[in-house]
Amino acid sequence: MDIPTCSFIAVMPERSADNRVLIGRNYDYIYDISQPAATTYLTYPTGRYVSLGNADIWIGRADGLNEVGLFVAVTALFLPGLKPGLAFWFIVRMLLDRCATVDEGLELLHKVPHAQSRNYMLVDRYGKAVAVEATTDGIEVRFPEDGLLVVTNHAACPSLAGKETFLPPDSPIRYQNLRALAEEHDMIDTQIIKRALGNRETHVCAHGDIAGQPYGTIWSLVGHVDERQLDIADGSPTEPMQYHTISF
Repeated sequence: MDIPTCSFIAVMPERSADNRVLIGRNYDYIYDISQPAATTYLTYPTGRYVSLGNADIWIGRADGLNEVGLFVAVTALFLPGLKPGLAFWFIVRMLLDRCATVDEGLELLHKVPHAQSRNYMLVDRYGKAVAVEATTDGIEVRFPEDGLLVVTNHAACPSLAGKETFLPPDSPIRYQNLRALAEEHDMIDTQIIKRALGNRETHVCAHGDIAGQPYGTIWSLVGHVDERQLDIADGSPTEPMQYHTISF
């Protein structure tokens, strides 16, 4: 059974070691399905914003940072409902192409028809971050707590929590372990985020088997939204993640 998961975190300036917005993200899936096609793209859409992002299919994006400092990422959310509408990979690409701020992104997410449920994280260079729990009937929004915003694969907004048709058993574990960074560190920097994203004991860095298929973190990224670059690592079932800086 295909069980897409993923984790991401945003650190607000008041909890960031350099007083700048910091983001981190792991994308997890079945290696044989996702890893061969996983690609980092530098995109120059005509009349739209340039962006650096990742995908494991040939259309759309699963995450990215655009030239005006908006970061967008998506994770699976298993709430009921399937309707005619846009798939998540098109929505992420639209946000990166068209939006400069979280508020602009929220306006777009309110307008587009969502084909199915997904979690979105939007973070901008002005210090605003939101988690959007999108369903076929609309969206719910939540904000950082104690300077951190964490998203995994379950609904955390009160109106949607507990209504999932399926909940990856490690989603609450990953969520709590990333939230714990707020208690473990007064201030958080990129190295702390990289260690957290690479930690297999906390399940944040995925590795295992699903129905006999090897599964785990396909890629990881860390960065500041006010820079036109990201540190990106290929996931590995055996080796620690090695990050490489990609600029645009």
